[in-house]
Amino acid sequence: MEEYDKGKLSRIQEYTHAVDKRGDYIETIINMSDKKLTIEFTKKQFEALLKAVFLGNFVANGHRDGSKEDPYKKDYMEIENYIFSLAPRFGFEKYLEHKDSDGENYFPSGQFEDVMDVHTLSDEYDEHTFIENLSEELGVRDFHEQYTREEIDAMSEVERYEKFSDCLNVYRDELDMNGAGRLRIDQNCRSLPLQESEGGEGNGDDPCCVPLDIESKEQILKRRKEIERDIVDMLKETKSDFSLQHVKDAIFDEEDTDAMMHVIAMFDRGGDASELGTIIELVSDAWNYFPHKALGGVSPVERR
Repeated sequence: MEEYDKGKLSRIQEYTHAVDKRGDYIETIINMSDKKLTIEFTKKQFEALLKAVFLGNFVANGHRDGSKEDPYKKDYMEIENYIFSLAPRFGFEKYLEHKDSDGENYFPSGQFEDVMDVHTLSDEYDEHTFIENLSEELGVRDFHEQYTREEIDAMSEVERYEKFSDCLNVYRDELDMNGAGRLRIDQNCRSLPLQESEGGEGNGDDPCCVPLDIESKEQILKRRKEIERDIVDMLKETKSDFSLQHVKDAIFDEEDTDAMMHVIAMFDRGGDASELGTIIELVSDAWNYFPHKALGGVSPVERR
């Protein structure tokens, strides 16, 4: 039999006794014969566990279609199946739908979704992340439209963070107060600056069109190398467990705007506002200059 780390087992047992004394849990047992951790739940705790695995699988797979290009995350489906298969043991047969033809698939019943607050919790989360993600996207855009690279480089870390927060909070406050009710798309505003044409320069009078410097391939690669060096330095400074390759992979494989927050979290050690401002700017630069799979393997600046 494989030996267990006695120190680790002792810590587990100490924790078990501690939670037992508080009366929060029934008991935690180490089953040495099959090397599994067995946890006993009260009926109330198991009901909460049903909701937790349902929400976890919903977040992981609710937006997927199961195709080869967009496969389900099977580990989340399997844990939901397993936990719901145990529902009858706790008297929750009404929360389970299962026929012999379903095999090992166990489904939450319609009554479960009606009675539980899972969809309310999901809606609350969606509303919060919608506001946060949209505010951040628009805030980053406005920040880089309002200030040139030279102006940003000349800012102190505190000033940079405060100005970025000002840009972000305009949208956060608006969305908190009015939702998307007052958001409109200006059809007269071009999403990218006009290029020079045979008749002359683009429309410089359009206040929506903020001129951007169009960089050459050599300039982009040079700037990318500079950002890579800055990332390595920042990872060392924040004593992060992640590497430059982790950052590049996360950006390349991003599927939604949450990925940017995940990259920021690679550096965040709970420092002060000035450090966070520096991290946000560095990640924004990396996001714009590093390749994205969703863009065909090029960076956003190369798409201009």
